[in-house]
Amino acid sequence: MPLYRPRGGARPGAGRPPKSVIFESQVRKAEKRIADRLPHIVDKLLELCDGVLIQQEDEKTGELHVYTRGPDRAAAAYLLDRIMGRPTERVDLEADVSVAGDSVDQLSDDQRAAIRATIMGLGPGSPD
Repeated sequence: MPLYRPRGGARPGAGRPPKSVIFESQVRKAEKRIADRLPHIVDKLLELCDGVLIQQEDEKTGELHVYTRGPDRAAAAYLLDRIMGRPTERVDLEADVSVAGDSVDQLSDDQRAAIRATIMGLGPGSPD
């Protein structure tokens, strides 16, 4: 048993609660409202994918304007992403990597291959 009382550090229950806890009831209510209207929402998205005919009355003159709005590419892409899954995006990263003080460029091909295998989960210490 330590002779001193520990000071500082994390304490159970301390700190700001996450937003998921703070707004839990509001999020649950919003999710229920969306779920209740889901068939209607999907129908409207499908209409946007096909394009819609819009009728609008001019408030000043009372004239009726009718026009067509073309298919909405974003609505179509959203629906495809929901059904088929979002395609993976390529991310290019640059890193200045050194191993035990040596630049990766100075390592042998075998050393680089071993490091690459370890990073990819194929080398020593990997779970498989």
